Amino acid sequence: MGYVILSVMIKKRDTQTLITTIKSRGWQDATRSLLDIVEPIAPLLSQVLWVVQPVSSIFDAQKLVRELAESLDSPHGIEALRQQLDEK
Repeated sequence: MGYVILSVMIKKRDTQTLITTIKSRGWQDATRSLLDIVEPIAPLLSQVLWVVQPVSSIFDAQKLVRELAESLDSPHGIEALRQQLDEK
């Protein structure tokens, strides 16, 4: 249980820039809907992101792709992303 909490805390710090950008552009509702759609296939999508991660370095997005893959791979990752979207 402690590992899950620590893992979510680390991911929260790493994904904060993405969440801030989503909030500043007013995309919270669209992102929540996207998370609802992706949730059933999150483990599969996570594996796809792991495969794409090396190529994403071309666009300087390797860290972001890795963070998203980790969040989707975690059983509590999508819920953690939702909570971050709901924070003010």
